[in-house]
Amino acid sequence: GSTVSLSVFSVDGRRVVDLLSHAIQPAGTQAVFWDGRLPSGGSAPAGVYFLRLEAPGRSESVRAVLMNP
Repeated sequence: GSTVSLSVFSVDGRRVVDLLSHAIQPAGTQAVFWDGRLPSGGSAPAGVYFLRLEAPGRSESVRAVLMNP
């Protein structure tokens, strides 16, 4: 396995929440679910966010849209 971090950032670059923080994950495809909650327990506003995955020797970001009901 590898140690990975997965964080959600706002469009202005602020870290919104850490979904994984230096967690050891096995090799292969993994799934992580974000329910749109902030660390304070409130809901994040609807909008565009960036998810950033960091692993040894690799860093990737993807754009995501959070839609609140």
